[in-house]
Amino acid sequence: MASMALLPHSAVLAAEDQTRVARDIVKTLEAYAVYKMGQYDLAFERYLSLAEEGRLQGMLNVANMYSEGKGVEQNHRKAVS
Repeated sequence: MASMALLPHSAVLAAEDQTRVARDIVKTLEAYAVYKMGQYDLAFERYLSLAEEGRLQGMLNVANMYSEGKGVEQNHRKAVS
C-alpha cells in the first residue's frame, strides 16, 4: 500500500481496473467450465452473479440460458429482459 501512495492517482485506478477485469474473466471462465461440464444450475448461478454486478458476459449468458431452459426453467420474457 505504501508503494501505491507514490503512484499517480490515475495509475492506481488503472491497476484497480485491471484487477477487476482479471477477476471478471476468471469468474466468467469458471462459469463457462461448469456449463461445459453440464452443471447448468451452477453455471446459471455464476452467470447470474456476474449479471447482477453489471457484467455484460453474465447478462448475455443468463439470457441464453433462460432462452434454452438450461439450469433454469425456459422463459423467453426473462431472456429478453
